Amino acid sequence: MACLGKREELYLKLHPQTKHGGTPGAGRGKRKKDAHKVDNLSSFSADTAAKTGRSARTVRRSTRRAEKLSKRILEKVVGTSVEEGKQLDALAKVSEPQQNQIVGRVESL
Repeated sequence: MACLGKREELYLKLHPQTKHGGTPGAGRGKRKKDAHKVDNLSSFSADTAAKTGRSARTVRRSTRRAEKLSKRILEKVVGTSVEEGKQLDALAKVSEPQQNQIVGRVESL
């Protein structure tokens, strides 16, 4: 999951026009909406989904989790019951100190 966050960062550096919200520097002109289509580029989630065999929705969810959870937290939950999607979503909703506390409890089990 953390690797998806890094992949997204690199993808958006290479293709900033695919970033959600439009082309950087574009005004409110007509072409802003379809700027990524002109270059025939996919969004990050569509591109990653095509390359990994996952759905674009799954990629977006995983990327969102990676944004909300630190790399350290993600590394600590690998192989635990907290590694599942619903648990990660719940963990992402609490503050970082609370995340650390929860993960600490899980590690001690």
